Amino acid sequence: MSLHPVVGHSELQARLTRAAELGRIPQSLLFRGPPGIGKQRLALWLAALVQCDAPEARPCGRCTSCHLADDLQHPDIHWFFPLPSPKKVSGDRRRQKLEEARIEELGSRRADPLWTSGGNEAASIFLPIVEEIRARAVRRPAMGRSSVFVIGDAERMVPQVSSPEAANAFLKLLEEPPADTLVFLTSSRPGALLPTVRSRVLEVRVTPPSPDAARAFLEEHAGMGADEAAAAARRSEGSIGTVLAGRATDAGPDVRDEAGGLLA
Repeated sequence: MSLHPVVGHSELQARLTRAAELGRIPQSLLFRGPPGIGKQRLALWLAALVQCDAPEARPCGRCTSCHLADDLQHPDIHWFFPLPSPKKVSGDRRRQKLEEARIEELGSRRADPLWTSGGNEAASIFLPIVEEIRARAVRRPAMGRSSVFVIGDAERMVPQVSSPEAANAFLKLLEEPPADTLVFLTSSRPGALLPTVRSRVLEVRVTPPSPDAARAFLEEHAGMGADEAAAAARRSEGSIGTVLAGRATDAGPDVRDEAGGLLA
C-alpha cells in the first residue's frame, strides 16, 4: 500500500515546490507545528519531490523514484523516528536491535498507511540511531540525486532522563553535512531541541489543515459521519492526528486500521 496524500498544506507545498525548482531547498529544514497536523508526511512528500525523475510537476507519482518513495522503499530516503530502547543489549548489538525495530515499524507503516504512532513516552532517538544516521549520510546515494533523511519528533533526541549525547552527535552532521545530503526534521516541541541544533536549520512553520480539509479527511478515511467529523475538526483545530488518536484510545486496537499516524 502507498502513503496517504498530504492533507491541507497546498500553499506550503507550492512554496516548497518553487524553492526546489530554483534549487533553493536548504540542506537542513525543521518542520515545526502542533502535533497531529501532518509534518512528517509533508517532509516525506518533499523527500519524494527531491528524488523525482520527472522534469516538472514533481513529485509526479509515476516514475520509479516516486513509486519507491510512496512505498517507503526508496534507498535514498531514510525515515527515522523515536523507538523504545531494546532491553538487555548494549554497544553494537543495541544499534542493530534498534535498526531491526525501525525496519519492522516501516513494514507496519507500509502495510497500513493510516498507522497509529502510539503513545510510548519512553521512545526516543537514542545515540545508536544517530550513529546509524551519520553512517548512512557519508555514503553516496544509491540511485537518487541526494540522500534525504526525515527525522520525526526530533525533540526526542534529548530524553527527559538522559544526557543530550544523541543531539550533540547529530549536531556534527548538521555542522558539516555531505554535499549530497538533505536533513528534514519535524517537531511539535522545537523549544526542546538543543539551541545549537535549531541554529543550524531553517525553520518551516506548518499550520493545521483548515476545518473543511480536516472534516473531509475524517469523513472519507476515518468513517465519521458529516456532523461528527465537522465537530471533531473544530474541537481539534484541524489536528487530524489528535482526533484519530482519541478514537483509537476510546475504541481500542481495532481502530488502528483507521487512524492516521502519518499526521504527526
